[in-house]
Amino acid sequence: MGNYSVDIMAINETWLRKGEEDRAPCVPGYKLRHIPRPTTVRGGRGGGVAFYIKGGIAARVRAHPEHPNVEQLWLNLNINKKKILIGTAYRPPWFELRSFLDALTASISGLAPYEHLFLLGDFNVNLLDVNNTKTKELMDFFGYLNITQLVQTPTHFIGESSSLIDIICTDAPTRNVNVNHIKELGHHSFITCETIIKKPKSKPRTIVFRPLKDILLDYFTTDLEKLPWASVSDMSDVNVMVQTYNFFLLQLFDLHAPLKRKTFKTRPTPWITDNIRLISRLRDDARDRFRHSKLPGHKKYYLDLKHQAITALACEKTAYFSKCINDHIRDPKLLWRNLKTDVLPDHKQRLLPGHFNNPDEVNAAFLDVPGNCLHNMSQLSYFEAHRYSDATFSLTVTNAETVLKIIKSLGSNAQGVDDLQSGFRQGRGTATALADVVGNILEARDRGEGTILALLDFSRAFDAINTTLLLSKLTYYGFDNDAVEWFKSYLSGRSQYVEMHKEDGTTASSSPLH
Repeated sequence: MGNYSVDIMAINETWLRKGEEDRAPCVPGYKLRHIPRPTTVRGGRGGGVAFYIKGGIAARVRAHPEHPNVEQLWLNLNINKKKILIGTAYRPPWFELRSFLDALTASISGLAPYEHLFLLGDFNVNLLDVNNTKTKELMDFFGYLNITQLVQTPTHFIGESSSLIDIICTDAPTRNVNVNHIKELGHHSFITCETIIKKPKSKPRTIVFRPLKDILLDYFTTDLEKLPWASVSDMSDVNVMVQTYNFFLLQLFDLHAPLKRKTFKTRPTPWITDNIRLISRLRDDARDRFRHSKLPGHKKYYLDLKHQAITALACEKTAYFSKCINDHIRDPKLLWRNLKTDVLPDHKQRLLPGHFNNPDEVNAAFLDVPGNCLHNMSQLSYFEAHRYSDATFSLTVTNAETVLKIIKSLGSNAQGVDDLQSGFRQGRGTATALADVVGNILEARDRGEGTILALLDFSRAFDAINTTLLLSKLTYYGFDNDAVEWFKSYLSGRSQYVEMHKEDGTTASSSPLH
């Protein structure tokens, strides 16, 4: 591990039972995180997964949905403001692959959100055998997660045979994937990989403003009095009055406070005061002097200044947020102004992509989902000319009790109830559903996020089928002409359109699509 400068190393088949972590090799500078094989699986013998984590790396073990037979361990860490999820899992050769992948899917879904995923381990599926059913199933699983399997050479060697069963999968940019077979360590290879997690660069933002503080009040007042305000009051058209009034004011401000443009490459940091800049400059000078001299006294002086700079910056930042944010809790105007300036992301960066500004394109996209049902004329003519049986379809009068008994007798394989479900639940009606939606929107606004609300009618499902073919099949199964005509009137002549309300108050609508 020292030769390869490993930061995080995953190990499968530790063969350590619960409480036997002290038997694991002690690697200086690393800490061990271990999950043994469950005692319900072959008495806990064999198996087990673990991570060796280098000191100084703030990786936290994440709890995942428990599965009685799947050995897995997950870590979460932040690198350059990006959330990284790293997991390792071991599948014994005798364990069903589908159940194993289902357990991993549940864990990954439960541990979201994350920006990059790393999945490591021994799945005991030879990926070199591309025609194998298990290989295809595993590759489909990788495609579902949108991750790439990086290892391309054999990783497991027994005698003259070799296979690729140890994998590294990720959706992050990587480099230098190496497979090193060290015979003294066993049949499996030591696989290393480097990842590149770059800190996101802030986009420059340009603001246009008027330097009102630079206005010379005496000259401004003199020019203001010279404007012909009387001509405005003599006008009869109110629209012309407003245009003239605005023209006079803009001319006045263009003269005394002309528009200026300024570009910021980083977000403002008002808590960095002159004292902070002075301490930082002294710290940098002390660092350069120590690097040149290598003297212990210069090193101590640099470290003291470094600690002082960190402490001073934290104090200034705390004081700034206390004054500008916490002290304005009861003043929403100042509170939100400071939040938008210093905390929340740039409003322009939260706008929808440009192609969403065209309502016709949005409407066409929804019309294509989920697609059309293809048919041919022979199908239509057959169903229209034939009947399923001599019996005709008919309706009989019944009562609510009979219908209720039939519904209660229907079985379901659903596990539990979705937390977001509002219909058909006691105490969760339309009012509570609307309150929940409004609450979620308000919470998103407080976080500075946007909200897209899609309301879909159940009748939209009929757009997925071919209406003509459906009507012919109703005739085939014995529906009379009146019933078929009723369905035809309901399903035919349907149209949809998209209406967009923009931030400037204007409205854009698409052409109706039939």
